[in-house]
Amino acid sequence: MVLVQADGNKSLSANDSLVIDEFEETVAGMEDSMKSFMDNIVKQLMPHAIRIGLKSKASITCLVDLSNIVTNVKKLNAWAIRMMDAIGKPSGGILEGTSTALGDYDECLDIKYDRITGEYCLLEIKPPGTVVEAMKDYQVNKGRTNHSMATTKSFLGFLQKVRTNPDHVIFRLGICVPSSCTKEGIQSILELAAGDFDIPIEVAHCEHKSSFHFTPHQTLIITFIVFFVVLVMLGTFISIIRTYHDESPQSPSIKAENSNTETQKVSEKSFLQKLEALSRLSLCQNTRKLLNYDSEEDATDVVRGIKVLTVIFAIFAHTYALPHPLHLYRFRNTFNFTKFIDEVLFGAVANSSVGVDTFFFLAGFYFVYNRWRLTKRPNIFPYILKFISVMFIRMIAIQILVGSLFFLLPTVGSGPLWPEFVEGPLNNCIKSWWRNLLFIQNFLGPYDICLYPTWIFATMMQIFLITAAIVYVMHRWPVYGIITNLLTLALAMIGICIVTGIANYPATLTIYFYDYRTSIYFWKYFYTQFYAHIGPQCIGMLTAYFLSEYPLRKIDKRFVIPLWIICIVTISSIIFGLHSYRDGQEMVRGLAIFYAAVHRPAFAMALAWMVYACCAGHGGIINSLLTLKAFIPLERLCYIAYMLHIPIMYYQGGIQRERMFMGHYNQVMCFISYTVASFALAFVCYLFFQVPYDVVEGLFFSKSAGNIWGANPVTVSQDTLKTNDEEKASVDEETQSIKSKVLFNRKEETERF
Repeated sequence: MVLVQADGNKSLSANDSLVIDEFEETVAGMEDSMKSFMDNIVKQLMPHAIRIGLKSKASITCLVDLSNIVTNVKKLNAWAIRMMDAIGKPSGGILEGTSTALGDYDECLDIKYDRITGEYCLLEIKPPGTVVEAMKDYQVNKGRTNHSMATTKSFLGFLQKVRTNPDHVIFRLGICVPSSCTKEGIQSILELAAGDFDIPIEVAHCEHKSSFHFTPHQTLIITFIVFFVVLVMLGTFISIIRTYHDESPQSPSIKAENSNTETQKVSEKSFLQKLEALSRLSLCQNTRKLLNYDSEEDATDVVRGIKVLTVIFAIFAHTYALPHPLHLYRFRNTFNFTKFIDEVLFGAVANSSVGVDTFFFLAGFYFVYNRWRLTKRPNIFPYILKFISVMFIRMIAIQILVGSLFFLLPTVGSGPLWPEFVEGPLNNCIKSWWRNLLFIQNFLGPYDICLYPTWIFATMMQIFLITAAIVYVMHRWPVYGIITNLLTLALAMIGICIVTGIANYPATLTIYFYDYRTSIYFWKYFYTQFYAHIGPQCIGMLTAYFLSEYPLRKIDKRFVIPLWIICIVTISSIIFGLHSYRDGQEMVRGLAIFYAAVHRPAFAMALAWMVYACCAGHGGIINSLLTLKAFIPLERLCYIAYMLHIPIMYYQGGIQRERMFMGHYNQVMCFISYTVASFALAFVCYLFFQVPYDVVEGLFFSKSAGNIWGANPVTVSQDTLKTNDEEKASVDEETQSIKSKVLFNRKEETERF
C-alpha cells in the first residue's frame, strides 16, 4: 500500500507540473499577443504623435518621458501600465448626464519610476458649439424653439433640454502624464490633436506630489487655534481645582496652623480669584450650560424651533442644489435631477429661496422683542446702539472663525476636483475678504462671494441700519411707529414691482424659472438686496411688538382652525404653487410682478400667525414640535452650523474620488452626514472659540449696563449674576402681576384652553 501511494504521489506531481507548464505557456503567449497588439497600435499612432510633439510647446524632457512611457507600455512594464490604468474611461450613462471620468487620482500620483513621476491632469471637454447654442435656444424659447436640433431624431436632440447653465455643461476627463510635462505643454498637444474637430478641450489643472509647506496665513491661524485650545484647557484645569478646593471639607487642624500657612492660603485664594475669568472657559461647565434645557417659557421658545428647523432645511436644500457650477456634474445620472423637478414635493427644494426670509423675520423679531419683553426696559438709543454693535461684532467674529477654518482645508485634503471646489472659493476670499468686513459682499455673484452664506449678514446689517429708525419711532410714538413700519413694507413691495417689471426678472429665484441670461443679474441686483427682504423683517418687528406690548387674547375656536388653514395654504401655495411651471413656461408678466411683490411678505405673515397662535395656546402639535427641548442646545449652535455646512460640502466635493449616483436615497444620506458634521464641528467651535468670545463680550455688554441678550451665565461675571439674582427676587411679585402684559405663560394658557 505504501508503494502504491508513493507511485500515486509521483503521478500527481507530474500532472501538477504539466498544468503549471501549460499555464506559464498560456500566460507567455498572452503577453506576446498583448505586446504584439500594443506594438501595432504604437506603429499606427507614432507618426501622428511625433508630428504633434514636434509642433507642440511641450518641453523636450516631457516628450522624452512620454516616449519612454510608450516604450514601456509596449513591454507591459507595470509602472507604465498603471499610468494608463489611472486615466479616466468614459462609462455608461453619458446620455443620462454622467459627464465625468476622473480616473484614479491616487494611483497616478503614487507612480514613480526612475526620474518619471505621475502627474494628474483634469481635462474639460466642452460640447460642440452647435449643441451649446441649441441648449441656450431651448432655455429661452422652450417648446417654441426653431433650432435644427429640436427636430432631430438623434441623441443630440436630448442634450438640448439640460436645465442648468449650458456654459457649465462640460465633460471632465482625468489623465495621467509625466510630471515633467507642464499644463501649457499638455494643452498645446491636445489642441493639435483635436484640431480637426469642433470640440474645445482645456486643461483645467495639473497636480503632482510635492513637499507640503504651511503658508504664513495657515501658520498664523494654527497659532491662534493652539492659543485658544491652551486657554480653554487651562480654564478647565483651574475650574477643576477650584471645584475641588470649594468642596473639600476643612480639617480641624486648620485652626492650629501657623500664620505663615494662613497667609499662604489667603494668597492662593486671591490668586485663584484673579483666574476666575479663565475658569469660565471650562469645558465641563460650558458643556453643561450648552446642554441645559431650561427655557424662558415665552415667545423665544417658538422662534427657537423655527430657527433650528430653518437651518436644517437650508442644509437639506443645499445638499440637492449646492451653489457651485460643478455640483451636479460630479454625479452619475445627473439628468435624474430633471426628473426630480417633475415631482410635486421637490418644490420644497426647487423653490426653497423663500425660506431665507425666515432669517429676516427672526432678525426683526429679536430686534424688537429683546427690549420690549423686559419689565425694566433700557433707554432706546443705548439699546439700538448696543444691538447693532453686538450684531456687527458677532457677524465679523463668526466670519473670521469660519474663514480661518476654511483656509486650513488645504492642509487636510486633496482630490481631482479640489481646485474647483476648495481653491476657487478660497481665491474669492483672498480677493474680496474686505467686502465681508464692510458688509457689501451681497453685491457679488454667487460664485464670486467669499463664504457664500454671508450674503445674508450683509443684507441683514443693511436692513438693521434702516429699521433702527423705525424701532426708535415705535418707542417714541407707537402709533406712528406702526404706521412707519407698514409704510416701509408697502414701499418695499412697490420697489419690487418696479424692479421686476423694468428688468424683466422672473417672479422668484427658483429652478423652474432658471434662465442663463438673467440668473446672475437677478441674484446680484435683486435677490440679495435689502429691499427684497426688508418686508419680512418689518413683519417680524410688528409681531414682536404686539406679542410683548399687548396682552394676548384668546381667539374664538371658530376662527382658529380657518386661520390655521389659511396659514398652511399660504405656505403651501408659495412653495408648491409654481409646480405647473416646472417645464419652464414663462409666467404672465402681471402675475409674475404680483407674485414677486407679495409672496415673501405673505410667507412672513404666515410665520407671524404661527408664532402668535403657539404663544396664545392655539399651536397644538405644531407648538409641541417647535418647543421641543432638544432645540434648546441646537439653537445655540445653529448659526455656526449654518456657516460651516457650505465649506463642509465644498470639502466633500474636493476630496471626492468617484462619481455618486444622483438619487433621493443618496442625497438624504449626504444630508444626514452634512447635518451631523456641521453641528458636531459647531459644538467644538462653541466650546473653544465662542465661549471665549462671549466672556470678552460680557466684559463690555454686561447686564448691569443693559445687556440686550438677557442673563447669559457665560457672558457676565459671578458677582453680576449674584446681583441679578437679588434684583430678580425683589421684583418677582411685580413681574408676576404684569406678566400678562409681556406674554401669557404658554403652558397655563394651553391648560386653560
